[in-house]
Amino acid sequence: MFAQLVATAGRTSQLLSCDDHGRLYAATTDTIRCADTRNLSTDCQRDQKAKRIPTKELHLEKSGLNTLTGLAISRDGSYAALAGTSTLDADCTTLLFVDLTEGNGPLLKQSASSDKRKAYPVHPDLFCHRPGLGVLQVTWHPGSDLHFAVLATDNCWRLYHADKLAEPEQTFELQTSTKRPFGMHFMDDNDIDDVDSCRHAVGFAFGPAYGWERFTVLFVCSDSSLLSLCPVAPFHATISSAAVAQLLHAIRDEPEAAQSTTHAWLDQALSKPAGRATSFSASPAQADSQQPASPSVSALKQSMIRVQPHALDSHVPALCGPLQGSDNLPGDGDLATSILATRYGDTCSAVVIGRGSGQVETYVVAGDLTPTWAQGSPACHTEGRHYVAILSEVHIVPPAKNLCMLRDILDLHLPPHTQHWESSSHTPATVHKLQLHPDLSAPDRCYAVQSHGAHAITLPWLPVLCHRFNSAVANGDEDDMPELLPAAAEVLWQSSQTGTVSTLQGQSVMSAAPVGGTMAAGALLVLDSASQPHCLWPNRAPMAPEDVDSPPSRSAQYDEDVRRASNALFGAVLQGPKPLAPPTDPEAPTGTGNPEGQKLLTDWIGHLRQTHVEFTHLAHHDLMHILQELPRLAAEQEQKCEELAAKLMNLQGGQQKTEERLERATQLNTNIKERLKILGNLHWRLLHALNAAEEVFRDKELPEMEEQAKSMRKQIKAMQARAAESIRQADQENVQAQNGSSASPSRACVPPQQLGKMRRILEVQEEGIIKCKQKLALLLSAMTITE
Repeated sequence: MFAQLVATAGRTSQLLSCDDHGRLYAATTDTIRCADTRNLSTDCQRDQKAKRIPTKELHLEKSGLNTLTGLAISRDGSYAALAGTSTLDADCTTLLFVDLTEGNGPLLKQSASSDKRKAYPVHPDLFCHRPGLGVLQVTWHPGSDLHFAVLATDNCWRLYHADKLAEPEQTFELQTSTKRPFGMHFMDDNDIDDVDSCRHAVGFAFGPAYGWERFTVLFVCSDSSLLSLCPVAPFHATISSAAVAQLLHAIRDEPEAAQSTTHAWLDQALSKPAGRATSFSASPAQADSQQPASPSVSALKQSMIRVQPHALDSHVPALCGPLQGSDNLPGDGDLATSILATRYGDTCSAVVIGRGSGQVETYVVAGDLTPTWAQGSPACHTEGRHYVAILSEVHIVPPAKNLCMLRDILDLHLPPHTQHWESSSHTPATVHKLQLHPDLSAPDRCYAVQSHGAHAITLPWLPVLCHRFNSAVANGDEDDMPELLPAAAEVLWQSSQTGTVSTLQGQSVMSAAPVGGTMAAGALLVLDSASQPHCLWPNRAPMAPEDVDSPPSRSAQYDEDVRRASNALFGAVLQGPKPLAPPTDPEAPTGTGNPEGQKLLTDWIGHLRQTHVEFTHLAHHDLMHILQELPRLAAEQEQKCEELAAKLMNLQGGQQKTEERLERATQLNTNIKERLKILGNLHWRLLHALNAAEEVFRDKELPEMEEQAKSMRKQIKAMQARAAESIRQADQENVQAQNGSSASPSRACVPPQQLGKMRRILEVQEEGIIKCKQKLALLLSAMTITE
């Protein structure tokens, strides 16, 4: 079923990982394969021989990885982080970021069967210039799809953002020891003289998404001591306002100084929704009033709060620990290797620690994890008024009480782990140190994997404690706790190197990842050193490799075998409920108020867990958890709807503005056309070069016409003067003739015939004057056009 997911080359180093949606990923130095395992069922061991699951293969361009040592997938399966040795220098570590979907939706729903992806280097200035600096663990943040954390061998924990890979968003230098050991690699147990002076972090785990634990990072040190770093909030992540009310309620009993610092951090980190200016810096009484049942908090449940970039001026988070107390640490042993945190319901949390020798320690968290502060000034890199990167040096602060109690110590009888670096590119890497993986279907179960074995660790006391705490809170019952069943380890894999009978031909484990989910039973997928996958089911015998590789033919005999297997597995269930047999000893006390009855009840619980349908309560718990998450998801959807409505309003406003601009552009176009028409008319009326006829007229005819016009003006003026003089004389003579007197006795009177002749001459002269004026007007118009 899973053979198509992994490479067939035995020398190829591969790592497995999974996301929160049931998708499984197998990565090599240059490829990443994805498969959908959400339809996986615990009762399809025979059917999965012929069943094919949808897969997707991506090729990494110029990854620069020689060997792959770490793989982490985001919750939604959109991004991946890979760590390994560099091809240019085997002593240098390469950390890469890969965008798997590139914003095109789920990977398995994309049309192309094979695609290429670019691998972006993460913080190259650090890893490329510090040979010997290695990556102990890379894990994606459970509260953000854009943040992943890296724990390096320099005892620094760094949180990176997917959009800013050049430097970490937050860096915490873990001052876990009183003096630093020399060199980049850690010392062995035989070289340790002072445990506290050489303590270093070897693994970390994020707290469950409840209360202040959502902002808590748990570290396990080489001496198995537990340290908590709180608060650590990824920038620009979102949480519900109801969770903020839980944070305020959890610190109501803290000292006043710690409360004021925590309120200052809340004021900077968590901004209120729009329209609310309430400050987090409230008194303990006001904090108590902000319970989820209050009207103000109920109103805030409808919105989400975004984490703002923040840093306090004079305080930094401190490492609180050891949480189990310095006097309650386990005895001398080898180095711890991994840590796992889980929570059952809303009341009980557990921590599991793995050691290199195969020992597993289980702890129950006996109190609430709250922020711890210390005096210090963080180093901040800002752009304008915004924080870009924060560097804090954190020291250990002892807790007021032991917050973790040791519950079980299990010995898995595995070969001891010797910590060293694997740098060979020809030999497949194996799981040398003990790794812990959660069971995706049961919070009270996890998997412990090493190169020589795989075990399922069950914590039967965790559901009992959760139910007991809930009953004590609801009923006020503070009776003594009943007897709790110890943790149990089930062997899922054992190689022949351990000296026991091998069911898997002595192959060692190369990688492992949990599969399944809330609605399907969980399992552990193991990849052996020959690159062969094996699906290991808890409480069931493992399948042989040949059963997976050789699918049987469908026949009547095969159907009959399936029917018999179904009847064998579910026959008792199909027959309906049957009465439980009474105790064999009728005189034995059966009440829960005495030790004998409590022991009998514990025995029957163990019997039911081994012989009847198990983990039904887990499905109910998961459904209740989903129901609790539904309001948050609904709030997110409502926020998205509001954002879409705001964008729609902006688009409508932009459309109206565009229409107005279009109308103005149309009017402007009309004006431009009119102006172009006027310019065209003006263009044709502009001066142009004269032709030959026009040049002759300008040079010869026009000067002659001007001379004629001048002479005619002179003639007209002379004629006008003579005519005026003649008219004046005639008028005087007529006046004298009428009065019967003469003007001068020496002058004779003009005869009437001569007077009539002079008038006719004057009329002819007036007609000539009119013609001359007309010719003169024509000459003037011609001269104007020529100019």
